[in-house]
Amino acid sequence: VRFSNCSNMTTYDGAGGTGWTNGAPTIITSTVISADYDTNTIGASIEACDITVTNNATLTIAADDYLLVNGNITINAGASLIVEHTGSVVQQNNNAIVTNNGTINVLVTSPVLQTRDFMVMGVPTSSELRNDVFATAFLVLDFEPNNFIPNNAVPDGGTNFADDNGDFYNTITGATPINPGEGYVVRPQDS
Repeated sequence: VRFSNCSNMTTYDGAGGTGWTNGAPTIITSTVISADYDTNTIGASIEACDITVTNNATLTIAADDYLLVNGNITINAGASLIVEHTGSVVQQNNNAIVTNNGTINVLVTSPVLQTRDFMVMGVPTSSELRNDVFATAFLVLDFEPNNFIPNNAVPDGGTNFADDNGDFYNTITGATPINPGEGYVVRPQDS
């Protein structure tokens, strides 16, 4: 489905010189990726009006590169979008949608932390589960800020992260859905 503001169309088919049938895409170009395209090895970051990955192709957004799309992103059956660690995908239009009938993988490399250290992580997409996103994490917590009441047992002058009755956080396990755009406290390892 073409986004209404798109004026031109180009397809990356991997053939010849640049592989683009109508020149490299711009933010006003409807774009089709029908052959494997890796921003690190084939070309640069991509800007498009809308984009469709088809024909069992894989679009890889490499580290420090980006896919900037004004409108819709469509991944057809058999096709893939891979976003490597520190790569970015940005949709500018608030009404734009992502249609995923193929595979979308966002790769994040988490650092090795000291015991009891944590980081706050989230996911940008819906339909994700705790075991899929944070499969190897030791502990994942979801917080309910409205439930936080400082624990009076913490001495004066101490930083009070302790809730009075333990209902400030929930341990997320198993097949619990992960909400898009919400931060979760993640402890990657227990030692």
